[in-house]
Amino acid sequence: MRGVGVSLLLGCATLSASVAHARDAEVMVAAIAIAADGGSAPVAVEVARVAHETLAHDRDVRQLDLERVLDGGDPLWVSKLQAAEAATRKGTSALESVELPVAAEAFAEAVVAYEQAVAGMRDLTPLVEVFGRQGVVFTLQGDKKNAEEAFARALALDPAWRIEGTAPSKARAAFEVTVKAQKNAGQGTVTVYATTGAAEVWVDGVFRGVAPLTLDARAGRHYVRVARDGYLAHGSAVEVRRGSEATVQTSLRPTSRLAKLEELSHRVARSKESVGPVAELAAWLQVDRLLVLLVEDSGGSALVTGTLVDGVNGQQRARASKAFSPRDSFFERDVRNFLRERLAPGASEGADAPRPERTPPPDGDGPPTPSLLPGEAERVEAPGAVVGGWVLLGLSAVPIGTGIGFGIASLNYYDAFRNKLPDQVDPNLNPLRTTWLTMSIITDVSWALAIGMVAGGSAALVIGYDEWAAREEVATP
Repeated sequence: MRGVGVSLLLGCATLSASVAHARDAEVMVAAIAIAADGGSAPVAVEVARVAHETLAHDRDVRQLDLERVLDGGDPLWVSKLQAAEAATRKGTSALESVELPVAAEAFAEAVVAYEQAVAGMRDLTPLVEVFGRQGVVFTLQGDKKNAEEAFARALALDPAWRIEGTAPSKARAAFEVTVKAQKNAGQGTVTVYATTGAAEVWVDGVFRGVAPLTLDARAGRHYVRVARDGYLAHGSAVEVRRGSEATVQTSLRPTSRLAKLEELSHRVARSKESVGPVAELAAWLQVDRLLVLLVEDSGGSALVTGTLVDGVNGQQRARASKAFSPRDSFFERDVRNFLRERLAPGASEGADAPRPERTPPPDGDGPPTPSLLPGEAERVEAPGAVVGGWVLLGLSAVPIGTGIGFGIASLNYYDAFRNKLPDQVDPNLNPLRTTWLTMSIITDVSWALAIGMVAGGSAALVIGYDEWAAREEVATP
């Protein structure tokens, strides 16, 4: 990795103009995540990914192929993916016509092409379906071994996948045998390394983390995709065996324009408060608007500073900063909300504008649950441990009162029992002793319960207030 780590994501979006003007304006948008130093690169990669997916879930957004832009042409996986789709259509048509040899050959071609296109595939559902249909063809041909292997490959990629109910009974029977065998297949581990250091790791179409990374995987054939903006993505198949470790060492090839991108990104990182370098980068990318996200990870708290500039006139349209906890479970959600609310590409008011009100949930049960970490800087909700601690302390008053009341009564009965002569002729002696012992047991149980509730409530308060203070520290940049 050269100099300051750079994670780039380019996306195209079509943003609607005011309805009153009765026309739409097409706006080209680029979002760039820049790591302030080498240690911040992993978080920058995640921030770029979240920005990419935020744009992808917007129905008005068209994503621009980054590899094509920075390398001057379509990557190899584009043609391979087209060939795989064509082979799949051919195989499906042949299967419906019961032309089994043609279908088997077409599906084999589709599998090979899809495996060569893994570098560009985020969703492996088409490959899973091809494996399933391939298994059906093998079953109809009487090749039980290859049929079960094809079904096993489909289940390794998607354990929830099920064969169609309209499939032949022989195919369904072979599939059920494979499902039972897969339950005892066990699992191994996959370790992924990348020459760039930090890089996105996708396994079977699911994002699993940032390289270098070690993760568990079911035994079987899996597909690993490693990507980092500015480099050509890498995709490969890996065989995971039960109780063993499979290693994927990727050498990501830089795109032809990476050097220029890094040079301009360095200028942005060195001049954090200046709009000029951001505007220069926007002009080089030839975009209408550019969003730069500068990421500074300081061990547990990552400060993300976003600057949105107009690529035409170079003026700043918005600027906002917020701290996040990268290791928190809702880091991705909070970064996405931050981008949508404070740095939307179509915003013109800037960071000082009032924040939009949160929309109530569709069922009308009340306002949505606010973010706890980092949450809104103005308010951080009390952790459940604080609430639970005060509840326990409050309820402890019940056993304390019971212990005091029954303790006094027990002492009175004990004095009465002790003052009586130990004469067995006295008919009141045994009932008095029984009552005293009962009162003593109730007193002991009440005090034990009270001590436990006080101790538990106090521990919960200590833990809760520590967590609360940590959340407020992270939530306030």
